[in-house]
Amino acid sequence: MEGGSELLKKGFAALQKHVNKRKATLQDRLKKEERINDDDSTWLDGPANLIDEERTLELLDSASDYEQGLSCLNNVLQAAVNHMKEFAAGVTSSVSALKAPSTKRKKEKTRPITEFKNQAPISTGTAAWATV
Repeated sequence: MEGGSELLKKGFAALQKHVNKRKATLQDRLKKEERINDDDSTWLDGPANLIDEERTLELLDSASDYEQGLSCLNNVLQAAVNHMKEFAAGVTSSVSALKAPSTKRKKEKTRPITEFKNQAPISTGTAAWATV
């Protein structure tokens, strides 16, 4: 069934367009060796990683019969099919894909000065300089 495959390709194109802006912004920051927060990193490795959708399209395109190809997919690839179908049907928003990359930086953990008040002073010793 060629229509099913075309529907998934349409959904994949919509999904790809949906995540590209945020993904490109984060990848540019990484190229500049800027830090990104854990949520953004997790998003890049998870929802922004469309490898399951790409693999599903390849498997279904190479299958002799679309319906038989669908029945052979594992749960992860079935979820990818459903995801692409949703975007083909007109899903246009996703909180995880639309979220702007965070510009917050984690603060370095420093100890407040008050923690040092009760500590003994550091002795550097006295050194006598002799001239010969």
